[in-house]
Amino acid sequence: MTRPAVSAIISTRNRSQHLKDALLGLVRQEYPCDQYEIIVVDNGSTDDTREVVEDMNSQGAARISYLYEPVVGLSQARNTGAGAAKGDIIAYTDDDAIPDSKWLMSLAAIFQQEENVACVGGKIEPLWISARPPWFPDEAEYLLGKLDYGEEVKELDFPRLPHGGNIAIDRRVFNSLGGFRTELGLADSRLIPHEEIELCYRAQKSGYRILYTPKAVVHHKMRPEILTKEFLLSRSRGIGQGTILLEHHMRASSRMRLIRRAIMALGRGALCWLRAKRFQLRGVRRGCWAECQAQRHLGESYGAISMLLSRDKEEVS
Repeated sequence: MTRPAVSAIISTRNRSQHLKDALLGLVRQEYPCDQYEIIVVDNGSTDDTREVVEDMNSQGAARISYLYEPVVGLSQARNTGAGAAKGDIIAYTDDDAIPDSKWLMSLAAIFQQEENVACVGGKIEPLWISARPPWFPDEAEYLLGKLDYGEEVKELDFPRLPHGGNIAIDRRVFNSLGGFRTELGLADSRLIPHEEIELCYRAQKSGYRILYTPKAVVHHKMRPEILTKEFLLSRSRGIGQGTILLEHHMRASSRMRLIRRAIMALGRGALCWLRAKRFQLRGVRRGCWAECQAQRHLGESYGAISMLLSRDKEEVS
């Protein structure tokens, strides 16, 4: 059986020191060389990202294409990569991740074996490149991208869907859905995720299937700069805001629903904050995770209030 052509895409911004490891992982895939391409989308980097790609190509990895996308935003960059892709399947991973050598083979196999598949996701395992902080809660690994839905191939449903660091999408389906929504997704200091979940949700609503395979593994670097309490709290707030936007795209929120959502999230955030303080007084490590939960709820409240204010401005104008 002929293997489908695959376009492996990495979007990157000022992480050239990690990009090379990701590209080495892609170059060393156990997949026919003439059946996959590698696309790097430089999302406004000011470091030596382009030089890293050129250096890799000079060493014989000539199938790496370089694109420059000046509009900052992960969804924007991923859409740019998809627009240049030639493969039947688009496979995304991150610039600070290293795919297993069988990554593409495992993803493509599901598209070949199953019918009516729009997306396939795989396992994301943390790769500790620096010492794990003693206060770091186990749950925070999932906050930073870890994904493990078990050891069997299975069909997924909302909200258990693939993550953007390890996801493959049928290119025809991707184009028919219009790609990722650019108001979702990380963008410089904006830590609002869920663009891949929203895309998978639209695919499911259109009648397609979303699957998971544990054999498609990506190792995500636990970089020192993301192993701080400040980053975890900021990421939690962003997830809360993203949740509100995601809910809105899934079902348009009425004014009253947004008001209720803001009040309820604020109350839950206060309870989590009190729980965090209680844990901290007892010297329990779970205090950090309770703080993260509090920030997530506050992010939801902020997201709902922001949406209300935006609507008021639109009505006034």
